[in-house]
Amino acid sequence: MTTTPMRPAVFFDRDGVLNHDAGYLFEPSKFKWMDGAREAVKHVNEAGYFAFVVTKPVRRRPRVL
Repeated sequence: MTTTPMRPAVFFDRDGVLNHDAGYLFEPSKFKWMDGAREAVKHVNEAGYFAFVVTKPVRRRPRVL
């Protein structure tokens, strides 16, 4: 049986950590990086870690009937 070595990972929250939280973000042109965020992701990758980006679901207003 062959085993694959485990690789560490870092999970980054997107809104307010990697980018400025400007509400519902659906246009790539409106994505604005936080200072140092790109460098942090690059550093994690260069260190041999997986870098994952996570985000929460969009908040929707309740429907009024």
